[in-house]
Amino acid sequence: MKQIFVILTVIILSLFIIGCSETVEELPVKPEGVPEPAVEEPTEEPLAETAPIELKVIKVTGENYKFMMDGKENPEIKVKVGEKIKIEFTSTEGFHDFVIDELEAKTDKVNSGGSTSVEFVANQAGTFSYYCSVGKHRDFGMEGTFIVE
Repeated sequence: MKQIFVILTVIILSLFIIGCSETVEELPVKPEGVPEPAVEEPTEEPLAETAPIELKVIKVTGENYKFMMDGKENPEIKVKVGEKIKIEFTSTEGFHDFVIDELEAKTDKVNSGGSTSVEFVANQAGTFSYYCSVGKHRDFGMEGTFIVE
């Protein structure tokens, strides 16, 4: 009985090994005198160099019911279409923020001595209002003009 078991085990293992082995296909032989087809090397075109977008930093402070920049109250701010803008906003008096709805630019609200910032791309030309959204600060004159040319 042991002899039959050993023989069957050897046969089954042999069949298993043969069944799991890889079959290798022979490649067709190229007839003599037939030229090989020309293979064109892919050419890499250099990528167009684009200038990195520079960040234009604008520093604005918020005081009691007014924005200040370079000594001017609620100044007109001008930028160019496509410019990446960073508004660095500091509150020197009171609780304020800086908002431009159409450009989806809005800082956090900060208390006196606090600073915050917002980055955005001036992606549309036009004249927009920037303002403080806290309470009635906008109604009290905390608003200016933001022009994208």
